[in-house]
Amino acid sequence: MNDPLINVITRFSRKKGIAKALRSLNEQTYDNIKHYITYETSDGLEFLESLEYKYPTKFIKVPKYAKINNLYLYEEHHSLDTDYLNWDWEKWNVKVVLGNEVPPRKEIPCTQKRFDKNGRWSMTLPHSIRMKSFHAPYNFYCKLAEAYIDEGWISYLDDDDNYTDENSLSFLADQIKKTSEETLQVFQISIRTSDGKNVKPPNRYINHLLAGQPLTMREVGGACICFHSKWKKYTQWGFWSGDDYRTISVLNKVIPDRNFINKILYNAL
Repeated sequence: MNDPLINVITRFSRKKGIAKALRSLNEQTYDNIKHYITYETSDGLEFLESLEYKYPTKFIKVPKYAKINNLYLYEEHHSLDTDYLNWDWEKWNVKVVLGNEVPPRKEIPCTQKRFDKNGRWSMTLPHSIRMKSFHAPYNFYCKLAEAYIDEGWISYLDDDDNYTDENSLSFLADQIKKTSEETLQVFQISIRTSDGKNVKPPNRYINHLLAGQPLTMREVGGACICFHSKWKKYTQWGFWSGDDYRTISVLNKVIPDRNFINKILYNAL
C-alpha cells in the first residue's frame, strides 16, 4: 500500500484554537491528506475561508445543535459483553435523565475472561460497571462528515488539538503500510487535565491491550484511532459523551485486526 490517503475530520466551533490545529496539520511532512471541516454558521464559514490550507479541504455545513444542560445517560457497561452495534437498552439498564436524580443501579453479571498473548495476561471483570454520559450533540458532526468520505483512511483532529510533531501522520502512514485495510490503528494521545498531562491509552493499560483485552471505556478517545473508510458505517457517533468509546468498541469488534502503536501522535488540549 503506497502513500495511503488519510482523511482528517475537524469539528469547528471555536475560533481560538482552529489556527493552531490547522497550523499543526499544515506542518505535516506527509502529503496524501484530505481535510474535512464541519461548521455551524455562515459566520463560521466566512472565518474558515479566511485561513490558509495546505491540503485539499472541504467545508461541511452541519446543524447548530444546542447542548441540553443536566441531561444525562446512565448505563451498565462491560468491555467484553456490551455490544453497541446492537445495544440492548433494557438489558444494560440504560436510562436518560433530566436533572440530578440518579436512577437505581442494577449490576449485571458478565463474562470474566482471561486474555493471554505476547507474554502478557489480563482479565475482564465478572460484572458490569456504571457509566454516566452527558448530552453532547456535536459528536454527531463526525458522522455527518464521514458521509463525504469514500476512500482512504479516517482520523479526527478537533479544532483545539494538534499533532505531536510534523511527522505524526507520516509515522501513522508507515504503520498503515505495514498492515492492511482490515486493521484498526490505535495510538496514544496526550490529554491536558486539571492534574497535568495524561496519556490515553495510559502506559499502565498497554499490557491489557497487548494481551488482547478489548479497549476499555475512558482509557481511549476518538483521536486515538485511524481506520479505513470501508468501516465507516459502523461508527457510533451520536448525541452523548462516550460516543468516541462506543465507536471504538464497535470498530474493535468488526475490524478483524488491531495494530497498537506505542507512541504519542496527538495532543488533545
